[in-house]
Amino acid sequence: MTSNTPYISVVITGRNDDYGQDFLGRLRVFLRHLDWQVRACPDLMELVIVEWNPLPDREPLSQALPATRNISVRYITVDSDTHETIGATMPVLEFAGKNVGIRRARGDFVLATNPDIVFSQAMIDWLSTRPLRTDTVYRTDRYDFVPDGISAINDAEIENYAVKHSFVVHSMEQNASVSLPVNHAGDVSSLPRGQVDLNIMHTNGAGDFILASRETFWTVRGLYESLDRRWHVDSISLYRFHWAGVKQHVVQAPCCIFHQHHQRSAQDMAYDHREILELSRRSGTTAWGLQGQDLEEIIKDPQ
Repeated sequence: MTSNTPYISVVITGRNDDYGQDFLGRLRVFLRHLDWQVRACPDLMELVIVEWNPLPDREPLSQALPATRNISVRYITVDSDTHETIGATMPVLEFAGKNVGIRRARGDFVLATNPDIVFSQAMIDWLSTRPLRTDTVYRTDRYDFVPDGISAINDAEIENYAVKHSFVVHSMEQNASVSLPVNHAGDVSSLPRGQVDLNIMHTNGAGDFILASRETFWTVRGLYESLDRRWHVDSISLYRFHWAGVKQHVVQAPCCIFHQHHQRSAQDMAYDHREILELSRRSGTTAWGLQGQDLEEIIKDPQ
């Protein structure tokens, strides 16, 4: 690996549309805290932000977000014309957008995550030891916390703030997803954890953290892409690795992620494990991630 090649490409997607209320606020917390966390290892990561179908009356994310000091940010735009050509019923195709970033990632490994996540410092420290294997897909537990006032918290205190304000953890109890209450955790090491069975894919909140080698993502042809399916696409995507014989490794607190809680649409599609397995067995197209499309890209290096 050369100095110009990041170890991990972190990929997120979205647009400046106030999704869930104060989307930009949550994204700014994500960006500035991750930028601060990698200050001792600036070649650890690049951040790939895919803006899907941006609104013409809103600032593009490349202008709306602040400059970074440590992490290079690549802004890739899937414009409205491309979106209309696809014929989607949803304004933003989250997993197709992530695939755009995954396909164009430069890192040896790729982390598909979401723009309102906060990483524990233990997670960043662990990743900085470059422990990842090419035959493994990595998952972790997600803790939801109330982010009211977090924009005023300095970076050194954000993790502690997230721990103190966490109210639920999304994990597994062997073969079932569970949401366990979090009551007055003292620090990140004292957070409750599920009972993970490594032979069962950790599908709970998978869309917030799927980490694998770039080559492995190509082998499984990216994440599952759907023009109209909104729910459990992350579970379908994760099982693609399972069928390809990729091992699963689940890291848990203190190596974990926190999610800035926000308003969401009610889930209207029940989890059907048989359907998840069936859909995950379908091979993706070789054109996944808008292969061959000439997309606008803006690169902003640290200042």
